[in-house]
Amino acid sequence: MDGAKNEHGSKPSERDSCGCDADLLKLLCCPETHQALTPATQSTVQELNQAIKTGVIKARNGKEVRESIEGGLVRADGKVLYPIRHNIPIMLVDESIPL
Repeated sequence: MDGAKNEHGSKPSERDSCGCDADLLKLLCCPETHQALTPATQSTVQELNQAIKTGVIKARNGKEVRESIEGGLVRADGKVLYPIRHNIPIMLVDESIPL
């Protein structure tokens, strides 16, 4: 189906390695600092999920993160990750995870 187009006459969007729509990822930025975001590495996601299981990860709002993440978007400065759950980036500063 190479070259296939959707009902709007454009090629369907591709998914990024984080599971996000590649076109959407180009538009997203950190809501706090407006820095660019890049997909988290698999190793980062695995490390965070291990730490979430042990109950040591807290979101920026101070609450314990209890639900594992499918992926994440890391702010350009590397200090914050916005979790991805059910293929949806959670772009709330209070729910971001300090790295």
